[in-house]
Amino acid sequence: MAAGRWMLRLLLIILLFFPDNTTELTDWQVTTPRYVNDLATALVSLMNRTTDINRLETIYGDLTGAELKQVSKNHLLKKMAKDVGAVFGERTAALRKLIERAEHAVTNHFNPTNGDVSFINMKKIDDNVLKYNPNFKTKVDLSTSAVHIPDETSEKDPVIENEIRWSAMLDKTFKRNRELYSDLNWQYFGSRSGMMRVYPASKWRNAEDAPDPYDVRRRPWYIEASTSPKDMLIMIDTSGNIGGRTLHLMKMSVKSLLNTLGENDYVNIAVFSETVEWISCFHTLVQASTYNKQVLFEAFDRIEVKGETASYTNALEFAFKEFKKKSVGSDCHKVLSIFTYGDSDEDPHKVYMAENNQTLVRIFTYAIGRSEGPFDNIKAMACNNKGYFSSIQTLDAIPGGIQNYINVLRRPMVLPGGRQFEWSNFYNDVMSLEKVTALKLPVYNRSIDDMNQSFVGVIGIDIPVKELESLGPNRQLGPVGYSFAINHNGFVVFHPNMKTEADYLDDPLRVDLLRRKMIDKLTEFVDSKTIQAMPNWRYVYLQEKTYFYTAVANTPLSIALVFPTDRNYYLNIDAFKFNVLAGLGAMQKDIMVIAPWPFCHGYPDDPDANLVQLIKEGNCNKDMVLHLLWDIQKTKSLPHTWRTLLEKNSFFSDYVKTIFLGTEGGLTRIYPESYSSVKKFRQYADTWNADYYRRAIYAKNSWVFSTIIDPGLNGNGSRNIIQAVRSVTTKDKKIFIPGVVGVQFAIEGLVELLVEGNFEALGLFGTTRRLSNYKIDQLPCNQNEVICYLVDDGGYIVVTSQYNNVETLNKFLGDVDPELMWVLYENQIFARKKTFNYQALCSEMKSDMKYGVKDAIGGASRLFLWSVPSQADIVVGPVNNEPCVTVQHQYYFGKNTSYVGDFSCNACYRKISAMRMQGTNLLFVAIDAPCSLNGFICSDVLRLHQKPERVPPEQLCKRTSRYRKRPNECYAFDNR
Repeated sequence: MAAGRWMLRLLLIILLFFPDNTTELTDWQVTTPRYVNDLATALVSLMNRTTDINRLETIYGDLTGAELKQVSKNHLLKKMAKDVGAVFGERTAALRKLIERAEHAVTNHFNPTNGDVSFINMKKIDDNVLKYNPNFKTKVDLSTSAVHIPDETSEKDPVIENEIRWSAMLDKTFKRNRELYSDLNWQYFGSRSGMMRVYPASKWRNAEDAPDPYDVRRRPWYIEASTSPKDMLIMIDTSGNIGGRTLHLMKMSVKSLLNTLGENDYVNIAVFSETVEWISCFHTLVQASTYNKQVLFEAFDRIEVKGETASYTNALEFAFKEFKKKSVGSDCHKVLSIFTYGDSDEDPHKVYMAENNQTLVRIFTYAIGRSEGPFDNIKAMACNNKGYFSSIQTLDAIPGGIQNYINVLRRPMVLPGGRQFEWSNFYNDVMSLEKVTALKLPVYNRSIDDMNQSFVGVIGIDIPVKELESLGPNRQLGPVGYSFAINHNGFVVFHPNMKTEADYLDDPLRVDLLRRKMIDKLTEFVDSKTIQAMPNWRYVYLQEKTYFYTAVANTPLSIALVFPTDRNYYLNIDAFKFNVLAGLGAMQKDIMVIAPWPFCHGYPDDPDANLVQLIKEGNCNKDMVLHLLWDIQKTKSLPHTWRTLLEKNSFFSDYVKTIFLGTEGGLTRIYPESYSSVKKFRQYADTWNADYYRRAIYAKNSWVFSTIIDPGLNGNGSRNIIQAVRSVTTKDKKIFIPGVVGVQFAIEGLVELLVEGNFEALGLFGTTRRLSNYKIDQLPCNQNEVICYLVDDGGYIVVTSQYNNVETLNKFLGDVDPELMWVLYENQIFARKKTFNYQALCSEMKSDMKYGVKDAIGGASRLFLWSVPSQADIVVGPVNNEPCVTVQHQYYFGKNTSYVGDFSCNACYRKISAMRMQGTNLLFVAIDAPCSLNGFICSDVLRLHQKPERVPPEQLCKRTSRYRKRPNECYAFDNR
């Protein structure tokens, strides 16, 4: 009778949940719901027992010697804004001292006509005189500066020799600044001739005999500091006079010109012969960001010669019409750059005399190739419109030819001595390869007279992005909180998820409103509830966060603190009530992994640093060290506890590889305690950024199962294992997650439970019994023609009932069984989110040119749709990847938790049962095997996948212009 009543209740549940499903159920489909519930309970109980998580939560609930303090979010925001302002204030003061010293030196310097110049060449410096310095992340000599000279320039050039002589006087101020501000980073001067003096002295990254394309004069930060913003229209002659080799040279020249443009500039490219047309989907001037320029690069590679005559009249009329349009451009310099092969047969002076009678548009003309000229008309076009004519006949002539326009645009700023502090956005520093932002100013020679001073160069000081990020209240923000800053353009200055010099990051709703308010320097907060992708791009989670933002005084920056909405408390340890020595003793003798965080000065950057010794010396972050030692003390008995539990439960212990705990304080405890385990877990040492740690936090109190690669420490190769992790939560009204606990075990242990349902052997009680009311052959995973999967919350296969089908593990279900994934998606077991990656790298598109972007690296989480500056250079030669935008779908659990039915197509019928497993991130799926041995036969099924796809460049043109504020000063003309 009891069995009959249970069956009646089961059928009622099926009818309630699947009212439209009239399919007759098989025995194994009827059995599935109770079996899956038992399997879920068994797995949760097994993981809880193996890790002893309940005891862990009790241990961390004892706050003796510590307390959970409330996070004062507005106060922390104000403090960070003040601290960031202080950093920029110190750098500004240091930069002023350098400017004063440089202008005094160049004004009073007497240049001898002969005599050798003594200096340290960065390419030839003796490595033995250098010593590793954690502040610079490389070996340096703090006693002196060193000099870099471009390959195209001779160090024996009298101009270069003179610049080396007088700039040596900066060393005294370099070192004085270092004394005043001990954490000051690189200081440098770049001259108008390309000589760069850097303090402290260090070895140049390129080998002495290797080609070195670096020239400080062509770095965007250098150009931005010495010229005002510009609106540039580039026009290219594609008439029949252009040959293949000349077209190649022209493309290289135009790309070199594009690379001189930065975030404050606007640009577009048109081609002309008898007619004029834009080369890309952009039909107006656009901001010179990395990806806007990438669109132009790719479109430019596709242009062809048209075999017509060139009409300069039509070209100029087109250009002047464009410049008259009201736009969101720079509203400063207006520049028309014309590239052609030879001179014009027509004289277009009537057009520019009529349209440019006030000379508001400067015209620069470039004769490309080995034409003999005479170029009278295009020379006159440049000279009559306050521009410059350049002849570029070879690749070597490109840098100098392009440099001419910068020299012209610089004059209106130089003559009145105009300058303002320029903050560059982040880029990879050429010396240490770490990400930095730069503060810089132009240097003038004021010795001529007050009305005709000349440009000398640019002085700059680097500020590492990590230094700015470290000013954030990271302990109060927690593992998934962060800080970031933007400038007047809405461009990122620092952001932990920015990895490349990209264009945009994906955003939640209301981001444009938030960006606008930050640019307008308001102080407010806003809540956001969005589904966002994890850094690995495989998973998405619902994230609820609050953004607190304000302006940084005396800078163009605004900063924001981003808190998870439930991050209201943080752990604060009382140094007087906590036994620090006991923690240090355990730290010395216990086997553990410690996060590579800046606990103390010199750690972890100095490879020889001993953290215990540094803590004893005392030059450390007290709160970070106390949290680490607290975790060490709290968890000191864990390895022994884990060993004892495994010895008591031998059935599962044979499958267990590792048990571990990663903590918010940066500690990772491991069992078994061995140096091989330490080596294995070093990849997870940074707990806050470990994939397992974040997934467990977002999954709240559920166990997160996944298939990972075991490093195969015995030398016999790698293999798949199961990893299950769960967040540890204190049992208190004040919610706090001190860490994440996990188990790594052999796949066979999970397969055995999945196929046999042998819960009794685990020694677990309650509902986790063997399904004795049913025959073993009625269990779904024991059917010959049925395949069972445990699929995770992203649609990836964790395990399958097919023992030998290991190649399907960790694969996306849509790639393994597209029919099944389609049914699950259509029935809302899974939903999906489209995510754009604006920091991706793609294989180069086929073209007649090879180009790529320096320093680009991939990946990061997608939170905001921030514009990012262009600090990239074109690299001539073979490059494997280039920046691109990709789109992909991430899948996550939908609103329905179960499905029973079938799939039918082309006379193929497959029974399906799917059900979420409570307390885990798993979906149990049982399905009849495919109808065909050769694969899947239904052509009507849309194949769902998670592979990223490149977004065609023309689609990027659909993005609307973002709100921004122009720089305050514009030096476009000077009548002198």
